[in-house]
Amino acid sequence: MRSRATAWSKLPFPFGSEMPWDSTGQEEVYLWSRRFNFTTSALKTLGAVMSYSPKIPSWGYLGNSRRYFDFIVYGGTAPTGTERELHHYGAPLNALVLLDAFRRNSSDLYLLKVGMGGLTGTLSNINSNDGLASMAWHGSPSIMGRDPTNCDYGIGFFGHATN
Repeated sequence: MRSRATAWSKLPFPFGSEMPWDSTGQEEVYLWSRRFNFTTSALKTLGAVMSYSPKIPSWGYLGNSRRYFDFIVYGGTAPTGTERELHHYGAPLNALVLLDAFRRNSSDLYLLKVGMGGLTGTLSNINSNDGLASMAWHGSPSIMGRDPTNCDYGIGFFGHATN
């Protein structure tokens, strides 16, 4: 992991995926950069996570990382086309970054509030009737409900459980 963290430390944007815009993978870059004292990479990654994890006093938006693609790409239902996904599994992963940064600087309540929003919002993706999880809520006002596919929910729950 040290060699990966070293490579990341030399990149202007050390995170990304197969998507043109993605908000997963940052937790790995941040935590390993912290572990191997690549502070610049860790702070750059924290800044990226903060840029798309809003502090909006709303259940659907507080700490919710911006996501639009997964309903179409991963076989979920997309009756309204590309739409805002609420409490996508990436939000609790990004909460790992925010809450670690808060533990290092407990005077920054922004990190705590947004991190807790991302961390706890993922629990709303668990259906209370059958216990099945969804990767995200449909943000379209015409739907406002869980997607029937779970895709990577387990990874998001990992983010919740480890915090």
